Amino acid sequence: MKEPFTPDDLYPPDHEFGMEVPEGGSACSKCEYLDHATKKDCTEEHFIQWNGGPRIKGKNTAYCCDNFQEAKSKPLNKDNTRGLSLREILDSELPVEASK
Repeated sequence: MKEPFTPDDLYPPDHEFGMEVPEGGSACSKCEYLDHATKKDCTEEHFIQWNGGPRIKGKNTAYCCDNFQEAKSKPLNKDNTRGLSLREILDSELPVEASK
């Protein structure tokens, strides 16, 4: 009888919980846990524990961890704020689907 899968079966030998990845795929910049105020920190508790702190050790467009969750929304940018008051801008987030 075949043994159940282990992490060694699923990941290459050089895999780490958080690591550099090719740009264009899953990455911190697209993750629910990215701290949008700094764009350099992760708020996911297991990443912080593994990493020794929240600071992402690379470009947020080319780094990812095993607990990646695609962001459901992201802060508005200058192209999405025309005609909005400062309060509306601060209170708003743009759904990811609308920002593509």
